[in-house]
Amino acid sequence: MPQLNNRTYDAQLEVAASTAVTTTASTTAVAIPSIGCGDEDLGLLLNVTVATGTFDASNYYTVELLASTAVGGTYYTVTNDIVMAVGSKLIAFNTRQVAAATGSNDATHYKLTVTKVGTTATALTLSAQVTRGVC
Repeated sequence: MPQLNNRTYDAQLEVAASTAVTTTASTTAVAIPSIGCGDEDLGLLLNVTVATGTFDASNYYTVELLASTAVGGTYYTVTNDIVMAVGSKLIAFNTRQVAAATGSNDATHYKLTVTKVGTTATALTLSAQVTRGVC
């Protein structure tokens, strides 16, 4: 199970597992039906295990968490951030953001889009999980 700050996260909320990226890529959508409703603080735990090349202000990867109401539906960006190094990062978001992005309280499918920016950041490998109770 992934950990950050001595907290263990549920593998059933995993959005990506050891995904290697060299350009722009989207992960396969996963069903996480229990986080699409209510009023809950959440987070996206990113764990980057490999980052090759030179990362700087002009060379990095962006990571977007996207949500949809159906596996084959339209995906909307819920939150995003920049990845520039090996390590773990927690990106806070909430169910209100999911509802605003998708136009629905019924988002059930989530995936990542990882985009390379610049030329010298050549690859990264990351995992990602949705977390609950993020303040």
